Amino acid sequence: AKPVRENSRFRRFESPDATIFITGIGKMSMALAVAEYALSLQKEERIRTKIWNLGIAGSTTNKHNLGDFFWIHKLTDHSLKKDFYPE
Repeated sequence: AKPVRENSRFRRFESPDATIFITGIGKMSMALAVAEYALSLQKEERIRTKIWNLGIAGSTTNKHNLGDFFWIHKLTDHSLKKDFYPE
C-alpha cells in the first residue's frame, strides 16, 4: 500500500484492494477515522465497504509469547462496564 497525502489527522495507505488507517490509541481515534473515511465515500460504495479494526494489546502475564495472534471473541469496554461479542 502507498501513502495517501490529504487533509486528515490520520495516516492513510491505499492499494487497489485495501485502505489502511493508522489511528493511534483508543476507540475515539478509531471511530473518528472510520467516520471521516465513510463520509468521503458515495453511499453505494459505503454500503459495500467492509471495515476491520486491528489493534495491539498488552498482557499482565507471561502466558503468551510476543507476536502471538489472537482472534478476539469478547471485548470489554471498561469505561462503559460492558462486554461485546463481535461475531
